[in-house]
Amino acid sequence: MGALGTEIVYYKPWIYFGIVQSIGLLIFIIGMADNISFYLKGKVVSLRNEKSYGAMVKVFFREVLFQRQLLQQSSLRWFMHILIFWGFIALMSLSAVSVLLDSVIPAGSPLAEYLTTGQGRMYYKLVGDTGGLMILIGAGTAFIRRYIVRPEQVETIWTDTIALNTLIILVLTGFTLEAMRIASLPASPEFQYSFVANTLAGLFRGIDNPAPYMTGLWTLHGTLSAALIAYIPFSKLMHIFSAPTEIVINASEERLRGDLYGNS
Repeated sequence: MGALGTEIVYYKPWIYFGIVQSIGLLIFIIGMADNISFYLKGKVVSLRNEKSYGAMVKVFFREVLFQRQLLQQSSLRWFMHILIFWGFIALMSLSAVSVLLDSVIPAGSPLAEYLTTGQGRMYYKLVGDTGGLMILIGAGTAFIRRYIVRPEQVETIWTDTIALNTLIILVLTGFTLEAMRIASLPASPEFQYSFVANTLAGLFRGIDNPAPYMTGLWTLHGTLSAALIAYIPFSKLMHIFSAPTEIVINASEERLRGDLYGNS
């Protein structure tokens, strides 16, 4: 299923990548531990140790995956959040697949072949472009709302600017890097799966030596991804982790309180 021709080879500073990713992950872990510690200190101990798992599952699907409460408050905010949320889910799933290929799935196995050279590779690219486009649209809409429309009820601080700009640039560098790779190769049916990058590829055809640009983009993309990982516990992006957990736990406790007082 691969494209005809020879794919361009460019330098990837893997040592640098490993260092910045390790630092980013370490800062993320420290920040998450601090947030969890702070949360547990302020958490009131429930009257009962039981958990209403039925309520938790119901609310998880309704409020976490589809964010119904937010939709009832504002369709625009729901649109932005749901795109960014599901875009993250898509890209994190691809990262998990990549880790499994590197450390769990045996090289040369049917599953590894399917994911690296077979039809699975096409679906991988399709999910990647779809997830990236969702984040780009969601973050772009949030950027327009905060910095162009500027409704009075929306307060924007410098951390919002950092988070939005990092998200947008991260996605754009990923699309640009893939577009330059596609531009360096003869046309192939497989490129339809990378539908965003394939659309952008025409902008980069005719570049004599794209390798240095691709190295720069790859390095910037890796650096930004590490920075974003490190920044999550200290920004509003922390809601990606804290809000779903809080909603599910509160649903269980509210159900149990209802049982205690006969309001269920």
